[in-house]
Amino acid sequence: MLDADTRRVLHIAKDRTCAAIPPFFGALGEASCRRIQVISMDMNTAGAALVSSSSHRL
Repeated sequence: MLDADTRRVLHIAKDRTCAAIPPFFGALGEASCRRIQVISMDMNTAGAALVSSSSHRL
């Protein structure tokens, strides 16, 4: 995962499973997650469903 403005790599997951996403948001913390304005991802439906269902917390 990267910051689109700075192109800085923020996180590299070992795989593309739903289990790989929550540790990233957990490491960011609640305050940083609230500052997220846009999430862009490939067509991985599992990841999209997880982020969509968690967006109220982001």
